[in-house]
Amino acid sequence: MAMGQEWGDELHAAAADNDTASLTRLVQQHRLDVKPEVEALITDALRQDRKRARRRLLRDAERIGAAFEATHGEKSLSWRAAFAANLAESDWNTKLRADSLYAEAVARRGQADQRENVREQLLAAADLYRSIEDTAGLAETLGQLGYVSWFLDRPAYLTYNEEALALRREIDDRQLVGNTLNDLGLFHRAIERDFQKALDVYLESESVRWAIGDSLALSRTIPNIALSYEGLGNYEKALEYYQKGANLYLAVGDTARYIGQRNNAAGVLTDVLERHSDALVEMLRLREELKAINDPRTEALVTNSIGVVSRRLGDFEGAIRNYQDVIALSEEHGFDDLLAGAFNNIGVVYIWIGRAERAAPYFERARQRYEEAGDASGLMNTLINLGSAAYETKQYDSSVDWMLRADSVAAGLNATLSRATIQTGLGNGRLWTEGPEAAEGHYMEALAIARDFEIPDLEMGALFGLGDAAERAERPEKALEWYHEAVSSLESARGMQRAEEDKAGYLAQMRYLFEDVVDFLSREAIASGEPEWVRESFDFAERAKARAFVDQLAEAIADVNQGVDATLLEDQQVLTDNLVWLRNELAAEEDADRRKELKDLVREQEMEFDRVERELRATNTAYADLRYPEPIGLDALRALLGPDEVALSYSLGDSSSTLWAVSASGVSVHLLPTRSELSTPVELLRFGLQDPTRLDAAAYSDAAHALYATLVEPAADMLAGADKVVILPDDILHYVPFEALVSEGGSDWTTMEYFGRTADVSYAPSATVLSQLRSRERLVASRDFLAVGNPDFTETNTLSNLRGNALAPLPFTAEEVSSIATLFDPNEVDILTGPSATESRIRETVMGNDYRFVHFATHGLINDDRPDYSALALSVGDTPGEGLLQAGEIFNLPFHAELVVLSACETGLGQLIQGEGMVGLTRAFMYAGASSLVVSLWSVSDSSTSDLMSRFYRHMVRDGMSKGAALRQAKTELMGEAATAHPFHWAPFVLTGAAN
Repeated sequence: MAMGQEWGDELHAAAADNDTASLTRLVQQHRLDVKPEVEALITDALRQDRKRARRRLLRDAERIGAAFEATHGEKSLSWRAAFAANLAESDWNTKLRADSLYAEAVARRGQADQRENVREQLLAAADLYRSIEDTAGLAETLGQLGYVSWFLDRPAYLTYNEEALALRREIDDRQLVGNTLNDLGLFHRAIERDFQKALDVYLESESVRWAIGDSLALSRTIPNIALSYEGLGNYEKALEYYQKGANLYLAVGDTARYIGQRNNAAGVLTDVLERHSDALVEMLRLREELKAINDPRTEALVTNSIGVVSRRLGDFEGAIRNYQDVIALSEEHGFDDLLAGAFNNIGVVYIWIGRAERAAPYFERARQRYEEAGDASGLMNTLINLGSAAYETKQYDSSVDWMLRADSVAAGLNATLSRATIQTGLGNGRLWTEGPEAAEGHYMEALAIARDFEIPDLEMGALFGLGDAAERAERPEKALEWYHEAVSSLESARGMQRAEEDKAGYLAQMRYLFEDVVDFLSREAIASGEPEWVRESFDFAERAKARAFVDQLAEAIADVNQGVDATLLEDQQVLTDNLVWLRNELAAEEDADRRKELKDLVREQEMEFDRVERELRATNTAYADLRYPEPIGLDALRALLGPDEVALSYSLGDSSSTLWAVSASGVSVHLLPTRSELSTPVELLRFGLQDPTRLDAAAYSDAAHALYATLVEPAADMLAGADKVVILPDDILHYVPFEALVSEGGSDWTTMEYFGRTADVSYAPSATVLSQLRSRERLVASRDFLAVGNPDFTETNTLSNLRGNALAPLPFTAEEVSSIATLFDPNEVDILTGPSATESRIRETVMGNDYRFVHFATHGLINDDRPDYSALALSVGDTPGEGLLQAGEIFNLPFHAELVVLSACETGLGQLIQGEGMVGLTRAFMYAGASSLVVSLWSVSDSSTSDLMSRFYRHMVRDGMSKGAALRQAKTELMGEAATAHPFHWAPFVLTGAAN
């Protein structure tokens, strides 16, 4: 008997002595190991010549089976023992022969060249088991037939396992039931791609394996459940099961798989849930554990992932530093494949930050390593990157050469999708070296592949390329057709998924493409003077703004749910996940018929997505405007403006920039200098604004007048007589307070001809947002004034890592809010200062009231890399996690107010985005219900801010002025007083949104 273990000998002795207590204890302690002992007893019994010995062994098997059934409620061992005891003597040899065939087949099943023979042996064993009605033997044999059929005949794999499951349930063999359920789950997940069916059987397998304590097998089921949840788009549950799987692998001592599951969990956190900070913490912990157990290869892999997450958090220096660590580990230990990847990743980071000349040497080192390793796929991607870097540095001949080499490798790999990228790259290069005719064929080939595989990103690039080629061929109407098709393709594609590291590069590419089109349309508008081209240029720029804004804001609004139907939000997420999966499947599918099926499914899901979007728009306009904005055109903007109002809309680009001056009665278009040409005068202006000691009045006047002449003077005819001006800025112009520009030179701060003296100046992120805000119903407030000021920053400083210095006290802010409060009926005012200025008190207050004015007098902490982390600094209070009211939290609060004033440092600065401008706190409050905001553009003076705010509110409340007129009057008064005439004191605060 196979009872080498001490406990096995004890089990045998207890059975022989009919020691029920010992049998119960042993089968309870060794549940998963009892079955082989019973099978060994039965085999030994059938081999005995002496009846007494045979009966004794079978009796012992029956006693163990009975104890097992009594202890665990499972009949499988009792069934086996009873079957053997009742087996006719004439069938003994048949069973032994079947057992022998089975054992020999199982021993050889892992040998690939023996699987056909193994299948024949198992079929023979199955026939023998059937002949003697040995259900247990047949059930195990069918399971093994399923295993070998995975390699030989997938449909048979399913059939055998389903038959095995039925028999294993019949004899109540729960361990084998768990095994078969797991095998069926693999088929449904990996072959049928039916994740729900897979999940159902995996969950049953998990339940069975938990019940019997089969930890090792359970540790293999848990990750499969995680994968199934991922397939269904339920990433929170996937994360939960990856973490559970890690714990199980740790418990069974499988360190490699433990680390793998931890890494998978971190991957879900960053790749899907976009909880990059959480992922970074997890990966840093994991790397420390790997160092402790001396696993350098996995340490290098995790360090590479840390690099990826670092760049997703905007820490490009940290990303490069981690990739350099991967290089060091790889060179020390000979990880040539990881070495090549690290070189390539550093190159990609340099491409993203606009340093293509620094990227090329790293791509070249990666290329050499991939060639030495014979890694064709890695080589192809690096050749594409070399081609892209050459193109960015205007080495167009070299770009074409690299892309041709990449195309040769791609053809050998049959990498169809990569060939689409390469063909677009070849089109781009040849457009410059050989002209439009040479480029068009490459773009058309890329377009055909992109449409066949339903890849919107590739389709966009090819369509923009065709538009560029038509433009160069002096066919403007055809170019416009291609550009419209490109934008329509982008806007109709739902469920586009890119890895975060690819998304940054993709959005940068889209920005440049849109900029080129706006440049083309603006030049055509000016050259032709035709209203249609003027309209096209403005409309395209506005659409480009909205598109880029939605892409960049996606992370910030991921958790927005305030006021939105929960069922529709859930439907939206499910449909998005479905479309992500379908598009990923399309990208990987080579079979044309299967691609057609997937495309049909995509169309169905897109139609359903459109229905949900329509319902969201009908039930929550603010949310739909935030997530699915419908850009307004030039005609709609003109209809929006009053008779004494002019809008100055800007679009900055690398080829040129454009100003549209728009009024109810007309529009003019003007080409401006490029983004890079504007950056120096903008920086000089801000240098003088942020510190009153830096420039004297004459020097400041020169700088401010130079920008006025560039940005405003071209629209002088349109501005004549205008009393209200709306600035729709772009890019670095978000940093410019236009009121502080000077129309004529001067040397006296108090008499300088500031633009802010001539009109009420307000701002909006775009024409689309301006329209959204002005279309809101007028608020009927339940109370007049909510003020938050002079928080206690003692504990808040320990929470904030958003600035390098401590938050200084703001003693004037308490006086500021008290002074403003005197303008209102005391019964209509709520003031939260000092220790009371906490998140929880604010939440309680705004949940129960709609205020006419909401005023924050505190520090603003701006995070350019993660705009949803931008925050207002408050007191910590008693609730855990308080102290910073972040933009992501503000989105979900009801700040329904006529005006929100952020009397704080730099509250208007958020992430600069091509189009919709700065996200941060401003956009959060707009979504939360504010019709307009007053925010600051640089660190402000505590005392002069208090003075400005008091005057501003007095003009609104007591004098009945509009917001725009009141702010203009308050600023004009400060301009006329020597102590506050410098624009440092009055220019930082700008009015965004509705100015009436």
